[in-house]
Amino acid sequence: MAISAYLISHSNLEIETVKRKSAKETDVLRSENARRRQKLEGSETILYRPTPNTKIQLAPMYQLSQKLKRLVVSRMLNPDH
Repeated sequence: MAISAYLISHSNLEIETVKRKSAKETDVLRSENARRRQKLEGSETILYRPTPNTKIQLAPMYQLSQKLKRLVVSRMLNPDH
């Protein structure tokens, strides 16, 4: 009886230490991810910081959609052309 109680308590201890280790590992991973994310955000703000003489260019797809809208509207207004 004492042996089984010892084994049960010992296995519970091992489970607890494994849980604690995995919790520490996840904390470490979380902090590393947070650090990495911070670095990325920092570099993004440096890379994409607009300067006063920066011209904003519209995306080609947006320009294309605007042309298509104009074409459709003109066809609707002048169906003969």
